[in-house]
Amino acid sequence: MVEVLSPGTEAIDRGEKLLRYRGLPGLQAYVLAAQEARRVEIYRRLPDGSWRYEVVEEGQVELPCVEAVLDLDELYRGLPLGPRP
Repeated sequence: MVEVLSPGTEAIDRGEKLLRYRGLPGLQAYVLAAQEARRVEIYRRLPDGSWRYEVVEEGQVELPCVEAVLDLDELYRGLPLGPRP
């Protein structure tokens, strides 16, 4: 599941939706993509059923559960973000 964060929905995406999605047995990853910064957060289900939280701000995000790789340069191309440090 992928959510694009916005000021109006971020609290719901991080709270209520995260809690609900983590209860879905087949869900392997919950991805939150920021709109106003170059930042992708991933909650991944581990083989033991626990969850790992990751933050990616450079490079690529691998999503083996859907056989996809998200390149942050491509994902954020053309968006009016502030200068990168």
